[in-house]
Amino acid sequence: MKFKVSELFYSAQGEGRYVGVPSIFLRMFGCNFTCSGFGCKPGEKSTEADEVAKNVHLYKTFEELPLVNTGCDSYASWHPDFKHLSPTYTAQELADKMAELLPNGHWLQPNGNPVHLVITGGEPLLGWQRAYPELLDILAERGLRHITFETNGTQELQRSFKEYLHNWFGEITFSVSPKLTVSGEKYEDAIKPDIIWDLETYGVTYLKFVVEKIEDFDELDRAVDEYRLRGFAGPVFVMPVGGVVREIGGTNRAIRDMHGCLGDAIHVDQLRPRVAVTFKPRAQAREFQRLTAKNHITQRQRLRIGDPFLGLHELAEGRGQIGRAHV
Repeated sequence: MKFKVSELFYSAQGEGRYVGVPSIFLRMFGCNFTCSGFGCKPGEKSTEADEVAKNVHLYKTFEELPLVNTGCDSYASWHPDFKHLSPTYTAQELADKMAELLPNGHWLQPNGNPVHLVITGGEPLLGWQRAYPELLDILAERGLRHITFETNGTQELQRSFKEYLHNWFGEITFSVSPKLTVSGEKYEDAIKPDIIWDLETYGVTYLKFVVEKIEDFDELDRAVDEYRLRGFAGPVFVMPVGGVVREIGGTNRAIRDMHGCLGDAIHVDQLRPRVAVTFKPRAQAREFQRLTAKNHITQRQRLRIGDPFLGLHELAEGRGQIGRAHV
């Protein structure tokens, strides 16, 4: 079975439990949601992706596509008009391409800590579960020890994939980002506590929510209560809508004023392998981040947010200090 891949790149994880850890990101094509409500007024849907699609002939690669201010930031990973921009690879071809991106071709950082594999989307558990074992077997032979699946938490694990994960000797993480109605998706379609319960059986699991206004926290509390009642005991992360500081603007200030615990985002400067970090942790019942969900934006834009500047391996070493509120 071949993989349809929207993006493949090496960077630092910008959100969640493993913020700052050097990682290979594998973005799979296909999703069951469109998230067309982000950045829009209540009841409205973004049409930006459709507008870009009208001129799709102008773009030859995923990276050439313009950024959008509303709706899903990774629209080309599910929109049918951009499907041709996601090439297909065999497991062997994909593993070889990852090796070309890894420092020295190894799944280890210079300090000896592992480089993570982050499988994202789209929705990476939609239609690809039968294909992953072949790829992961190859990568395990080459030294891979940590996988994170970034999922929206609506897709059940298939029996055969459960058996595979149960026997996989490395560390498995499920970074689950349920969509609140600010995304434009229906609450009952997006909040699936039973699925989270199942994921926790096979890997470390945490929740990640995107909010746009203070009122979203009422819905967030409702969702978290439902997950807790089903037995979920993991951490919860909250991020504001927006990809970069100038986009977040008033949204982030409102959240920061309310909770007083959101530090600055992490951005990767590809011209120099450094990460700009300013983080202000505070002990809270929940952990909050001001971190971008738009990984592909952080790859393309040079944003100097603050000091200190750290190399990727230094950032991973200092993760305990930078992200105390997360771990």
